[in-house]
Amino acid sequence: MIFRYVVVVTIALSAPASGAVAFENVPDVSKGAAQFHQIYEASGLSQIIIQTKECWANFAIKKTQGAAARCFAIDYTANLFDDIVTRRSGSPSTEFLRVEKVLTRVNSALIALKIEQKERGVLISDWTIVSENEAVRLAKQASPSSAANNAAPEEELVQRARSAILQTLHSARSARFASFERVTVPNQQGVATDVICGKVDVTDQRGNYVGFRPFVYFIGDGTAYYDDGSRNPRGVGAEVVKNFCTD
Repeated sequence: MIFRYVVVVTIALSAPASGAVAFENVPDVSKGAAQFHQIYEASGLSQIIIQTKECWANFAIKKTQGAAARCFAIDYTANLFDDIVTRRSGSPSTEFLRVEKVLTRVNSALIALKIEQKERGVLISDWTIVSENEAVRLAKQASPSSAANNAAPEEELVQRARSAILQTLHSARSARFASFERVTVPNQQGVATDVICGKVDVTDQRGNYVGFRPFVYFIGDGTAYYDDGSRNPRGVGAEVVKNFCTD
């Protein structure tokens, strides 16, 4: 089973002249990433903003470098996921979670700790790398919100996906499947969603196979969508598949 969390944010920060990376406060960053993961699974991105503000408020009371690292991990990981949701839904990004806002908050915290500019750049760069690695590691673990689905045999899920797709292919005389892959991705509301991605090759009215096309099956409600490649403006299959599955 694969959990696909896309982390695509470009960040320009100063690196130490020697090229060495200290990765300070790794345990604190890991705790922050784990906290994000727990809150996200339970409540989505909206609750994350509340918790992020609370984290930075607590830092302002008791200023430590470890606390800053933990708050940054929550903050930065939330930015990564907000970026995913924004690109999938086409909606504007959340103002509070924009990367420049995240960097301003952590930079201000490190200034409050009287850390020099060059060292601030090194710390933030290290914390960024650790946060991304932790996000990927945690994403590969089973999602608590989908425990019932995770307990189901893979063969059973594949069969469910086959049946659901076949029901959408009323005109096809025959179909053959390939490339089944289970993934968890954020939906348009930022909620982790379990799906099965795959490809299906169907026959036309003459009985000829037309070539493999992608599909997505939603494990939670049993719905399925197929990209038939027709570019029909009324069809939603291609758009749904694109939002949840990639080649």
